[in-house]
Amino acid sequence: SNTEQDCHMESENCSQHLHLENAEKSLFNIMQQQNQSIEMWQFLLELLEDKRYRNIIRWAQIDKQSPNSSSNNFHDNEFNMLDPIEVSRLWFQRRNKPFVSFKKFNRILRSYYNKKKILQKTPGKPNTFIFQINIQPYLNQIRYYQQLYSQN
Repeated sequence: SNTEQDCHMESENCSQHLHLENAEKSLFNIMQQQNQSIEMWQFLLELLEDKRYRNIIRWAQIDKQSPNSSSNNFHDNEFNMLDPIEVSRLWFQRRNKPFVSFKKFNRILRSYYNKKKILQKTPGKPNTFIFQINIQPYLNQIRYYQQLYSQN
């Protein structure tokens, strides 16, 4: 069957192909095919916006919402990695690279809060970070794709 590999080879037809063949696929898989050069902060946002990954990464404020709320809008840009090793595995999978070690992922993460100032570590909270950049345009793009590909 001509699936992702063919799609990867013919990038012009890729989004059309994905829309027709993989409408049921998660946002994570769809965007994985469209962009291999994604930055880690974008990848983290995608995971944060996908409810299926809430057991490994979630917005810090999500627990303060009413239990019936399906909205992801209230979060103050702060997030918590509950399972950083699984997040790093998914990151390397997304980049089509074998999972080597958590250290490499951690090094990239450190550059985000030490040098690039994209993230800030939350003092006193392990594996908790705050986005220091305007994430709203990318969140809007993610939510647009979520609506486009959701069958609900």
